[in-house]
Formats: sequence, structure tokens, C-alpha cells
Amino acid sequence: MIFLCRSYLYAENEDFIFRVRTYIYSNLSDPDLNRSSIAEYLHMSPDYLSYVFHQKFNQTLSAYITSMRTDKAKELLERTNWGMDIIAEKTEFSSSSYFHKQFKKK
Repeated sequence: MIFLCRSYLYAENEDFIFRVRTYIYSNLSDPDLNRSSIAEYLHMSPDYLSYVFHQKFNQTLSAYITSMRTDKAKELLERTNWGMDIIAEKTEFSSSSYFHKQFKKK
């Protein structure tokens, strides 16, 4: 329970927000980027990380990661001559069709 209390106090400060966003941005091209890898980095449980993230950002962690990847894809579309399939691969979407769906949604 002491660990949970420390995590709770840690999650309440601005450093938490900065570290989560920085970690996600720095590891956006990692296909294994998910709540478990982020939680391990922050020494928190994945469930608690998801809860705190949702409370602070009013969106799920996976939706935030997808949004960041879509933003990166948009940037690559504007700055390169790469096709959609290459950009989907570079931004670590699980498949081209999923990338197209998420890109259209945003």
C-alpha cells in the first residue's frame, strides 16, 4: 500500500505529465509501446497508470498514443514523398488498413 501511496503522490504532480508525454513521444516508433511499457518505465501498475492518465487527459492512453502516431504520420505526409503504406510502417501502426481507418477518423 505504501507503493500505491507514493505512486498516487507522484501521479498528482506535473512531473508525471511531462514524463508520460516525453516517454510516449520518444518511443513512438517502438512497436511495443503500450501501457505496460510506460508503466514499467514509471514504476507504476498498468491499471493505475491508465486510470490516472484518463483522469488527467480525459482520454485513454491507447487513444493518446494513436493520436500521436497519427500526428506523426501527418507530418511525414507533408514532409516526404512516401506512400501511405511506408508511413503506416514508419509510425508503427499494426496494419495499413488500421492506419487508413485511424487517419480518416482523425
